[in-house]
Amino acid sequence: MLQLKKLGAGPKHIQFVKGTPTCFGVKTSKMMLINPYPYQDQALGSFSLVISNEINKDDIYRSFERSHFIWDSPNTEPLESFTFKGMDDIFGKNLDQLIAKPIKVTVNEEDLK
Repeated sequence: MLQLKKLGAGPKHIQFVKGTPTCFGVKTSKMMLINPYPYQDQALGSFSLVISNEINKDDIYRSFERSHFIWDSPNTEPLESFTFKGMDDIFGKNLDQLIAKPIKVTVNEEDLK
């Protein structure tokens, strides 16, 4: 967070995904770097992909853009400010405050026949 601030990023440029990461990614309008996380291991020991955004050859780029760069979605939490309160609003929440409550469904014996 401090490094992003030093580089000139403002709070409006930072959002956090409410979920377990499956890959590290950096995207520009022309290229994307994807580094998957192996199951129960670190990404630094895994391979990386550099994917270009070329007309009619961008299926992988678009797929990762839709599923991993999910700006302003219900699955992200925006940073409001570079203050203690702004950080606590993100990192001080319990998991049950971040995840929507599941719909309660009642199953009866007759439903299973």
